[in-house]
Amino acid sequence: MKTVMEKPTRAEQKFAKAAMSELDKMNGKKKIPRVYLSIQSSVSEQMEAVEIPPYVVQYLKFLLENMAEGKAVQVSPIEAELTTQEAADLLGVSRPFLVKLLEQGKIPFKKVGAHRRVSLEDLLLYEHAQKAIREKQLNFIASQAQDLNIGYEL
Repeated sequence: MKTVMEKPTRAEQKFAKAAMSELDKMNGKKKIPRVYLSIQSSVSEQMEAVEIPPYVVQYLKFLLENMAEGKAVQVSPIEAELTTQEAADLLGVSRPFLVKLLEQGKIPFKKVGAHRRVSLEDLLLYEHAQKAIREKQLNFIASQAQDLNIGYEL
């Protein structure tokens, strides 16, 4: 899986903001706009237009919003299989730590020869479950602190 996780430059952020502004102007109209991508052939110098489906426009808006904020964005098919290093990078953990999680059965994986592969969907499910656990524990700690009148408020 090819991954580009570089943050956009200031010029790219500015460009993304301008493009978002144009998309917002189009979305302000009551009728859902048709969006076309203009492509200029380098050989014939002729312009061709290709219609972009509405759901792709939503992805485009998501990408532009994040670019405008200076965030790196990764787009991958949900069926993608990741190497252990790619999965570890996505979770923000070391590869050996991820391998421990795999061997403990906390994240499903399959072996391809001697190599482990993790489905992106399983990885995202694990990440979502971990976030829910952390939020529950944080709420419990905040509740205890409030009960003990330690000075924290919900």
